[in-house]
Amino acid sequence: MVLQKGFLGKNKIEITGKNLIFLWAVSFVMAFLLYGLFVLIRESFRISTASLGGQEMLVLSAKETFFYNIFFAALASVFGFSLALKLSIENWSLFRKIEPRVRQRAILHDQTGFTWYLLFWFTKIAFQYAIICLTWPVWFDIDLYQNFKYLFFLLPIVYFLNSWLTIQRTFRKKAYPWLLSSFLVILAHSIILGNINFVNVEKINEKILARNVKYNYQVDLPKSVYYNTIPVYPPNIDIYIGYDHINKDSPKIIIQNKNGYQEVSIDYLEEVIHIKTQDWDVHKKNSLKIILRIDKDVPMGYIQLIRGELRRIDQRKIIYAVLPKYSKYPPNYPELKRLGIPETLPIQCQETLNFIDSLKSLKLSKYHLRFPWNSLCFSNYWFKNSNRIRINLRSNELVTLNNEKIDITDIKMIAKKFLQKNSSSAVVLLEVNDEVNYNKYIEVKEQLELAVYEIRNEYSLEMNNQPLRYYQEKLHEEVEQQYINILRQGAWGIWEMTPEELELERLAKG
Repeated sequence: MVLQKGFLGKNKIEITGKNLIFLWAVSFVMAFLLYGLFVLIRESFRISTASLGGQEMLVLSAKETFFYNIFFAALASVFGFSLALKLSIENWSLFRKIEPRVRQRAILHDQTGFTWYLLFWFTKIAFQYAIICLTWPVWFDIDLYQNFKYLFFLLPIVYFLNSWLTIQRTFRKKAYPWLLSSFLVILAHSIILGNINFVNVEKINEKILARNVKYNYQVDLPKSVYYNTIPVYPPNIDIYIGYDHINKDSPKIIIQNKNGYQEVSIDYLEEVIHIKTQDWDVHKKNSLKIILRIDKDVPMGYIQLIRGELRRIDQRKIIYAVLPKYSKYPPNYPELKRLGIPETLPIQCQETLNFIDSLKSLKLSKYHLRFPWNSLCFSNYWFKNSNRIRINLRSNELVTLNNEKIDITDIKMIAKKFLQKNSSSAVVLLEVNDEVNYNKYIEVKEQLELAVYEIRNEYSLEMNNQPLRYYQEKLHEEVEQQYINILRQGAWGIWEMTPEELELERLAKG
């Protein structure tokens, strides 16, 4: 048999109304099913981000949700159209009973190859991005909606144009009208499906975020340029202190647990800590640090009560959680949860409390009060015999140095010069009024901590030719003694007076 030129193109395709209905029905049904699958995968991924990686749920706005709905609908519509076109060609009797098999197989091979190649590429990229997001909240750094919006328009278009070769080889001279009509149908499918919500996104957000303290209470942390990184191990206990969004009359103490969170009283803190640490070994218990995440408007009088309870139960290692003052990230960025100002609270001595109770029953005007010099419980004795200056945070607007008004920004320079001049015998006493808010307290504490840090850092550079940060990050046996020597610089340094010390001072004055 002699093949004639153009034998592959002699047969023309004849399409009836039933053929068109079949093509549209298959295309729409497949698009509908795939769109639902894409949305369910997206929501499963979002829910997973709340418990994996950075522990911060990916929350989409209404505009973002609609945008991604349209994108998934367009992708599903194009894939549905490609599949419907492939099925139609495989069942060629829909168009014409007699058609060369060579042409059919060539078209099917190209259509299937291009479709699965693009689908494999898209799935691979999406899967890799999902793994990264589940490991780390990368959406804080890479905002696909804001920065790469054009990609979501191009992907479905490129995917659709992948069918051009199939359409051209199938419909020949009518290829352009078919391409245009197919595009309009896919566009219509995308708009229709994009407005269908298979899941209630807002309800999912509310259900998950309802278990998160910071979304249900006002806990706005203060900002600081001085902070340390909180180690991940051993585990720490977070105590939130903030306000109810509705009732802001008094601060609340909130503890996060497996079921969400619970409000507790100050007296219940000991039991909470016991429950959380009952299965810990001795080493972990001794290394425990309490992270205080305190709203910046909470008065220091309330914080003093909490610190007093922590001292009473001998949980004196605390960290004041803060946010970096100059950060490009929002407050809910997971890495910012690991920043804070560490402090070891003074021991609460029962001897001191008993001594105060006994003094209150006496008429002190008849006596000359002396503090026991050989007891660590009476730091007033050491203050009295040391070179000292006294910074008094009297209100949110007034800070004094030895009863003279100063500006907060001058505190670091004053404290640094004083500590360097008087060496180990110097102490900067800090007194804080109960009415001062936590934000103002952190501003003053920041300046004092910076003064001590700069003294130690300068000493480290002079003696070891290494910054202090080097020893903090590479603490091991070889540098341990050097690090200890550095910490001795300004070791006494800053001392915040406790309620007992202030009370003893008041009683001593009569």
